[in-house]
Amino acid sequence: FVKNGMNPVAGLTQSHYLKGFFLLHYLKERVSEINFLRLIRDYFETYKGQLVESNVFLSMFYEKYSNKMNCTKDELIRKWLDSPGMPKIIESLKICQIKHFDLYEDTYEVFHQIANLGKSLKVNDIEADNLIYTEQVILLFQFLTTVKVSSKLLKWLKETFSKQI
Repeated sequence: FVKNGMNPVAGLTQSHYLKGFFLLHYLKERVSEINFLRLIRDYFETYKGQLVESNVFLSMFYEKYSNKMNCTKDELIRKWLDSPGMPKIIESLKICQIKHFDLYEDTYEVFHQIANLGKSLKVNDIEADNLIYTEQVILLFQFLTTVKVSSKLLKWLKETFSKQI
């Protein structure tokens, strides 16, 4: 759970940056890359050298492109920034459809295996060899905030990923 970019329990995972990465791609897809890059340029020109919160950028985005959005700024903040886990919408983002972006697919597959534990899988059946990047482990942990995790699974996660985090 990340609120205002901070989660004291998972402070070292930097998961809010990963979530922000997907949020920015989501916003870019709503308005086109050219319009999004213009907004980024305007944002940097306006706030160069200043420390600003993410809602300042979102306000600027909504001032220009609220007509392109199917939710209010407050709903977007609640869904993307104030809620645990990753919004389901990221599965349909173009960045996740790129063939070389198997990082997301591989991570989601491991999460799917974990979510189905007990139905047909045991902890030792989970295939996580494809999760080789720290960002994938962070994303997996972000996905795991949406399900209950057993102590046996926590032990497996620690043994499997302790070198990566």
